[in-house]
Amino acid sequence: MTITLEQAGLLSVAEITGLSAQDLMQLQSAVAESLRQARDLKEWIDGAIVKPAVERPAHFIPQGGRPSASTADPQPSIESEGV
Repeated sequence: MTITLEQAGLLSVAEITGLSAQDLMQLQSAVAESLRQARDLKEWIDGAIVKPAVERPAHFIPQGGRPSASTADPQPSIESEGV
């Protein structure tokens, strides 16, 4: 029996402990791969957050000059348009 991570998430602990050793090893491998992918994505996002302000377009920088995750609005501010 092959079980997916999504299916495993719906099982009780008792049901998981009743799985075959092969199913448990497959789940363990799938969990490890998902965790690796999540860590890679987190590293990419962390890098994007700390990217120096001088490398960002002016409309991504708030009036205070400190970039933040909430400043990634693609709509330029009035100040950045020179109005």
